[in-house]
Amino acid sequence: MPQINKIMKKKTIKRRKKVAVKVSKRTKNLKAKIKNPVAYFGCMQKCCQKGISPKKIAQIAHECKTNALAINKKVSAEKLKDIKKLGSSFSEFKRNLEEFVKKSVK
Repeated sequence: MPQINKIMKKKTIKRRKKVAVKVSKRTKNLKAKIKNPVAYFGCMQKCCQKGISPKKIAQIAHECKTNALAINKKVSAEKLKDIKKLGSSFSEFKRNLEEFVKKSVK
């Protein structure tokens, strides 16, 4: 008598349930630090205008991500000092010009 092999049933493929992917705390913190993209890009612009030769661009980007508002505050304080100097030199120029005009009219 010939041997008859049993036909095996094909196993059905069970679909896996989608598992929620957990985001690491580190990724959340990096995204949370950039609260003001305008400040970040302003910081990048100011740092690149100054010159980035001693540092790499990645280091500057990291600094701007973490300290954009502090860096912008520091730069704006420097600008304010420069504006005050410019204002005082302008007022001095104005006085000198007034004296010159008075002398030339006489």
